[in-house]
Amino acid sequence: MTVIGEMPGGFKLVTETVAGPGSYATGNPPTITFLDLSQSIEAVIAVFGDDGRHMQFDSFTGRVLTFRVRAEDAAPTNSQEFREVTDATDLSGNNYRAVAFGR
Repeated sequence: MTVIGEMPGGFKLVTETVAGPGSYATGNPPTITFLDLSQSIEAVIAVFGDDGRHMQFDSFTGRVLTFRVRAEDAAPTNSQEFREVTDATDLSGNNYRAVAFGR
């Protein structure tokens, strides 16, 4: 992980990168743990991958961010979201990065 900046009150702006899963599971989406935060995430600034797919952060608890990978070939219509990558998709050759603010 990289600490981008330290703020007053013990807050940090950090980034973390993980490899994608070998078998994506919609029922158990991937996570990123921010090791340089000693307490918890306050806000997620960005989530992105190096494979051109759209990313969506799902939730965060403590230092762990859960995110979903959306298919780049399924353009949304009428303000709908991109479709999630199908189960068993191999994403292990891709890296996913998030930027977060926390303590």
